[in-house]
This record gives sequence, structure tokens and C-alpha cells, in this order.
Amino acid sequence: MPDDTPTSNHPIDSTRNKAVPLSPLADGIVEFEGELYRPHPNGGGLVAATARVAAGAFVGANAMVRGNAVVSENVKVLDQAIVEDHAIVAGESILRHHARVGGRAVLLGRTIVTQHGYVGGHARLDGLVTVEYFARVIDMIIDGRFSLIA
Repeated sequence: MPDDTPTSNHPIDSTRNKAVPLSPLADGIVEFEGELYRPHPNGGGLVAATARVAAGAFVGANAMVRGNAVVSENVKVLDQAIVEDHAIVAGESILRHHARVGGRAVLLGRTIVTQHGYVGGHARLDGLVTVEYFARVIDMIIDGRFSLIA
């Protein structure tokens, strides 16, 4: 019987909440949905060959950075969080618990996205901003202290 428990370097199929097998290639590179990934040295999460993640960022074992996303120093991408498309995540941002950041969104400051929160489009968040519990921020600018809960 297959084990459905998420394991290191196994992304989660969000429609079935099961670990998805990867196609291992040489030198730790894996293929997933037609894109090549490598494990990040700080946390072991998957980083697409087309994405840029700073060495000082933390990408947890079940997290992913894909597409042309950029993740800078001091950012934490945890649990099953995903940064994708052309998103930029910087400052001391934290993404966790199935958070997703995509489109051309920019996260700065101490932004936290958690509990299935989503930031996308051309959204720009800066400061002490929290997006949680299925809240969605699309094409907005939020600067300063703000908490959005759906």
C-alpha cells in the first residue's frame, strides 16, 4: 500500500492532498510537471531551474519555488507553501501552511501568508501584513500594519 505521507522533496497534489512522485535525474535534479527542480541547500525544498532563491532563504522540505519567482535572503517558505510565476518575496516574509504567492506579486517587510492564504496579480504588500485563512489579495497595495482574514 503506498504511503501518502508527505516526505522530503515530494510536492503535494493539492486536489488529493497526497505526495506526488518525482522523476529523479542526475545530481539531485528532479522533474515535476515538465519543469526541472533542484533541492535548496537551506531546507531541501524544491526550486525550479528558472527561479532564483538566495542561499540565506529557507525553503522547507515540502515547499516549492517555481516559474520565474524570486526569493531573497531571510525569507522562509515552509510547509507546503508555493512561490510561483514572477512573484518576488523579500524582507523577512514567511509563507506557510499551504500559502501561495504568484502572478507578479511583491512581498516585502514582515509579510506573513499562511493557512491557504493567496497573494497574486500585481499585489504589493509591505510592512507588518498578515494574509491568512483562505484570504486572497489580488492587485492591491497594502503598506503598513494590516491583517486580512477570510
